[in-house]
Formats: sequence, C-alpha cells, structure tokens
Amino acid sequence: MVRIAVENAGPGEDSRVTPDVVQNRFGTVYGKYTLLELEEGGRILFVPLHVEGQAARLGLFLSDASSATLAELCRFVFSQFPVRRIDWDCSLAPLGRCYVRRNHPANHWKVTLPASNEELWARMSRKSRYNRRREEKLLLDRLAGDAGNADAPGGGDCTGALVMTEYEGADHIPASVVETFFSFKKRLMGRDYGLSPAAYLSHYHVTNAYTWTCGDRIVAIVFSCEQGQNVFLENLTYDPELEEYSPGFHLYALVLERLIQKGRTALFLGGGQQPYKSRFGGVEDACYNVEAYRSPLAALPFYAAKLFRRIPGAGPAVRFCGKGARFVKRGCRFIRVRVKWAAQKCFFSLVPVGDALNTERRDFSITISLTSFPPRLATLHLCIKSLMRQTMKPDRIVLYLGADCEGIPLPKRLRALTAKGLAVRYVGGDLRPHKKYVYAMQEFPDDFIITVDDDLLFRRDMVAGLWQAHEKYPDALIASRVHLMRQADGRILPYRDWLQETGTVREPTHALLSTNGAGSLFPPHCLPPEALDAGLIHTLCLNADDIWLKFMLIRGGTKVLWAGKRTGMPDEIRIQAKKKQALMDGNLTNDGNDGYIAAMESYFAMNLADYCGD
Repeated sequence: MVRIAVENAGPGEDSRVTPDVVQNRFGTVYGKYTLLELEEGGRILFVPLHVEGQAARLGLFLSDASSATLAELCRFVFSQFPVRRIDWDCSLAPLGRCYVRRNHPANHWKVTLPASNEELWARMSRKSRYNRRREEKLLLDRLAGDAGNADAPGGGDCTGALVMTEYEGADHIPASVVETFFSFKKRLMGRDYGLSPAAYLSHYHVTNAYTWTCGDRIVAIVFSCEQGQNVFLENLTYDPELEEYSPGFHLYALVLERLIQKGRTALFLGGGQQPYKSRFGGVEDACYNVEAYRSPLAALPFYAAKLFRRIPGAGPAVRFCGKGARFVKRGCRFIRVRVKWAAQKCFFSLVPVGDALNTERRDFSITISLTSFPPRLATLHLCIKSLMRQTMKPDRIVLYLGADCEGIPLPKRLRALTAKGLAVRYVGGDLRPHKKYVYAMQEFPDDFIITVDDDLLFRRDMVAGLWQAHEKYPDALIASRVHLMRQADGRILPYRDWLQETGTVREPTHALLSTNGAGSLFPPHCLPPEALDAGLIHTLCLNADDIWLKFMLIRGGTKVLWAGKRTGMPDEIRIQAKKKQALMDGNLTNDGNDGYIAAMESYFAMNLADYCGD
C-alpha cells in the first residue's frame, strides 16, 4: 500500500527516509518535497518524491523494496502527479515488466560496521594486519627522509607521527584541505572539479573531513556525509608521491574505527571496483538505475534511440558526438507533438460548443480573462472553445485586446464565439501581458478572476480544479503551474536556478511563483491597489507579469497554492514558424526576469529571498 505521509516535507523529515543516506535526503537537496509511505510485508518504508515539470524523482537509493512494490509506487505517482517520467538511482530491485522502463545495471558497496574495533580488524587476515603496521613504518621513514630534502614534495615540513584529524561540519573544513584534495585528484586522475572549496562541499553534501598528516604535510584525505546512522563516503584521495605505502587505505581504516566509536551502523562506498572497498567485509550489491514512463508513447524517444543504436555504424556516432541519438529523440518528439496537435485541432474545430457560460444562480461570479495580439488571433478560437467546454462554467469570458489589434478584423471562427458568450473589449494602451488581469479586476472587482494565456488548450476540469483548491484555501491564489523560488546566503538565486514547474509543495506559501497563463484563480481584492497602476507597471515590470504579480501578492499578504494534478497542464497551440519566432523575439529570457526582480526589490525595498522559506 502506498500513501502520502507528508505533503510539504523538508529537512526536518529527512531522518525518516529509508534508507537514511544523503541521496535520499531530499530536504537537503531540494528543500520541500513529498514524503511517501510504503507498507510492504509488515514493514513501513518512507520514500521521498521530488516533482519538477513533467519528471519526478524518487529517493530509492539502496532501497530493498521489491519489484512489485516499485510498480505499485509508480502507479501511485502517475495517478497523483502530472508527470510523464519517474526515475531513481541504485535500488536493489529492478522495476517489474508492467511499465515501459529502463533498468540500468549498476553496483554499490556497503560495509556493515561491527560494535568494536577489535571485531573490525578480526575481519582481516594476520598478514593484512602485519602489512598495515609495516607500511605505516615505511611511510614514516619516507616522510622523515623527505623532511631533510628541500627538493622533495612536502620536504622540510614533516615531524613526529602520523595523526588523523577530523573536521565536523562543512563550515569548519579549511579551504586549504579542499584545495589539497583538488591537487591530489588532479595529479592522480586528471580530474578538475572547477569549483571553489565551499561550492564543492555544498554540491557533494560533505559534512565531515578526515586528514592524515605528518606535521604540516597532508598524506591522505577522506570526505564523508554523516547525517544519520548510515554514513556515505563521498571521496577518498591521497598524495600520489606516496602511493606505494597505501596511505588512502590506512586513513580509510582509521575512519572506520572513528565511525564505530560514534556508534554508526553502516558505511556506503558508491560504485566502482577499487580494491579497498572489498576490505573489512565490504559487500557489493547489484543495483538498478531506473526510468519509468507513463505510457509507451512517452517512451517513444527512448525506444527509437535504442533501435538507432542497432544500425551498423550508429554506435560510434552516438558515443562520440551524440548527434544521432539527439536527432532520433527530437524526431520522435516532433512526430508525437505534431500528431497530437493535429488531432486536437480537428477536435476543437469540429466539436460544437453547448452552454458556454453559467446559467445557475450562485453566490459568486467567475470571470475568465485573457488577452492576445495579431499573430495569435487565427488560432485563438481553439483556446476559447476549450474554456467554453469547462465542466464548471464561468459567468463570463472576456478577451481584452490592445491598440495593436485595432482595425484588424477578427477571424470568422472567433467572431462566431461571441454569440456563445465571448465578450471582446478593446482597451487601447500597451500593458502587454498585464492586460489579461488589470482590466478585468477594474471592471469586475468583486469577481473571482481566472487568468489564462491565449496559446493553450485547457482540460475540461481546469476551472473546477481551481475552485476545489480555493474552497480548501480561500485566501490563497490558486495556480495550475508554479515555480519554487530559491535563495542562498540571504539573496534570491537567478530565475533559471529556481525549481521549475514543481509539484511538491502543497500548501500556500510566498515561496511559490505562479505562472498565471496556465490558469490562476485570483480571489477578489487579493492585490493591493498599486498592482493595477499602469504607470508603475510601465516603469518597473512591463514584460514580466508573473514577476510583478509575485511582488504584489506578497505586498497584499496573499500566498500562492499549487492547484495539484486536478487542473492538469494545458497543451500548447501550435502556430506557424514565422509567427512563433515573432513571439519568441518578444518573450522574456530568464536573465531578463532577474533584471526585473532587481528593479522591483530596489523600488519597494524588498528582499525576495526573505520569502523563500515562508
């Protein structure tokens, strides 16, 4: 049985995940996530779920859940979240055959730690214990010789015995230790991380560092992530000049002893075939990296690429340049999108519209508001028809057109919809995307306003889904599509680094930014009066209505709630390439959004990062 345990989990729930290793601690990696509860054979497993766009990631790293349970878990996620693909790494069981999937064989090493150091060393032969003492003595002799030779690496700085030092907490790990680690890796493997010491520790979730030193000279380094009873060894390296004395293995043994003293139960070593991983009872587990797809159609690019690799000569092309695989995937996506669009266009063009607007008496009014401009007028009737076919009817649908549409006759199919209830308003001016809410809120201040974009086809239950979420949280803005803002060191991260189209956060929060074209429900009077100030919009944020509304919602005290899968993601209306390019030229880039955010923060004396954790 699978169920949602915590909808808006975070770092506080990380210790509950099973097994408790950093790869499964999504609060550390993503912040907010959904914690799922699995019941299997009388035991309970907790699995984190992160949703971004149409992809979901599960924390099943080294989980021993059965293939049948994994299949049930996939069915649950596909039924509850609007995703096309689910992936996870290193589960101990493959996914069953009930799904189109990709099971990549992998491996992983684990050392179960005993209760004492004596038991640990009892796992090694007498010869191994002798060699440890012998190699350590020879290493000390070598270091003492180097100390008297100014030309030797590290010469002149080694005195006394070899000492292991532990640094607990990433903030306490000296940058010099990380830089020495970079140097060793560069010389041993030619690896260049291209990161600062702080960025490396953060990216790889390093919490502890162990060094083995003689005087001031570092001989070996171990980085680990220790957040629970299970420890993950992130990396191990050593001075390549001393490789013949096995300094890496000796520090590894000392780290195991220290972990036993701390009461840890297991050490995970990652994949690969390094000899030290089989020591001290290390066991290699067969694992699987898995991709599961909602349907064979969604997996079509994968299968096409698989077939392409069987073509003689295609393998080297894929391996060395990847162009063949990318070409196949793009071709499959092109076919899938075009076929789907052709079917949708035919359907919405031929199916008649019944009652488009609400005719029943209600205590509230719902207005759907949108705007458009000349290149999209030819296909706008398709969007309007999808809005007229809603299961929960709006009280009005209003199209606001600016000065660029004046004097341009409306297409026949669009004019025909005015008889069904479409209202067209020519407002002049040039508020660009802001037209879809400014004039509706001025004309119908007591209505619930639903904003949509003109290039989308909406599911029939879009309005009903938004209203269902509103009834649970009446004071929040309800959005079909949201991004989760992220901050670091008290400053907002660039827009491109936010979690796009997240489906993890399921409670109202200021940390979510609503992208209001996919369908957003605004309660009456949820914005401050300045939100409709055309002059201020022109000055600060003319092309980014979502950014403008984010600041206005915060200033009005209104939080944002993701409507959930109940609204579904709308489909894009395809238009001719030249027209599409004209629209893309006018669209905002992510860097442009960052400029608008900076301008808004400066004008209103606000720090958007202060609202990322609310």
